[in-house]
Amino acid sequence: MSFLDRLTRAFSTLSQVELDDRSRIGALGEQYAAQVIHDGEGYWIHNPIIPHPTKPGYTLETDFLVYTRGNLFCVEIKSYKGRISYVPQYRTMQAEQRSWFDGRSLPQTVFAGSDDSRIVQEKVGNYGEGIFTKEHPNPLKKTRYFVHRLKDYLGQRDARFQRLHIIPVVGFADHTDISAIRSFETGMISVSELPAFFERHTHPKFAAAPSSWILAGVRSLPTWDLLLTTNNEWINGIIQDRDLTFRGTDGRWYALPYATIQAISLQRARIFSSHDQMRVQYTNGSTHVFECVSGDIHLQRVGERQVHHLRNVNRIIVGVANKFV
Repeated sequence: MSFLDRLTRAFSTLSQVELDDRSRIGALGEQYAAQVIHDGEGYWIHNPIIPHPTKPGYTLETDFLVYTRGNLFCVEIKSYKGRISYVPQYRTMQAEQRSWFDGRSLPQTVFAGSDDSRIVQEKVGNYGEGIFTKEHPNPLKKTRYFVHRLKDYLGQRDARFQRLHIIPVVGFADHTDISAIRSFETGMISVSELPAFFERHTHPKFAAAPSSWILAGVRSLPTWDLLLTTNNEWINGIIQDRDLTFRGTDGRWYALPYATIQAISLQRARIFSSHDQMRVQYTNGSTHVFECVSGDIHLQRVGERQVHHLRNVNRIIVGVANKFV
């Protein structure tokens, strides 16, 4: 390989896609939650997705499905900063006091409870410039909707899923103040409380012997494709290509169908190296090692299409691509 080719490979490391701050915080929150969930018993999958029922080409997703203690849990993780509460509701009524100039009753706004369909986040600005507020949909209601659609989706595979009780729960980052909305009964809790929540909902009859049909259904669910960048960031999305295309040290271009690939790992020796060692793990359990000079991955995320150079990727886990073909 010429020095110019080596230099081109080195420069490609400067063109790297990174997560925005919001996505990075969310990803870190999910990583912590995965550690908490993984410490327990049972089976779980990360980022399951199902087709949107009314919008072709779109998907619904949740963060985790956990089958443990004889029950199936749908878990959403939120890494908000600051204090969380429900959106207050007000109503207008006529005051008992009358206006001094025309004798009419004056309207009065009074507190009429909270709207639990939305939550409000209050946090201090990044530079201490005051309190900022932002409204979000209630994540528990979103999770309940996903559960409803999930039962329909899995019910096409096995009608028993239509009758299966799936428990929704939202885990907020431990640093988030959720004292105004926390409810262990309904599933609005901190991430560190998830193991206790699972334990609380133990189904004694099935805890010792997990149902094979539930495991089979959960394992059949599509998941995101995942890329681990050289910045040690996990980025999820849907790979747009049918084949992994790359150039080898012999100058030839190779195309490996994603439908046959489970995972890919890349290792590099130094910045001016002539190639990276690429280990491909296939869905049939076999592996093959290639010498990769260059190649790209086209990843579709919500609202954007990204191009990742293989030079800047450490690992690829193929999810959707080998399940929707």
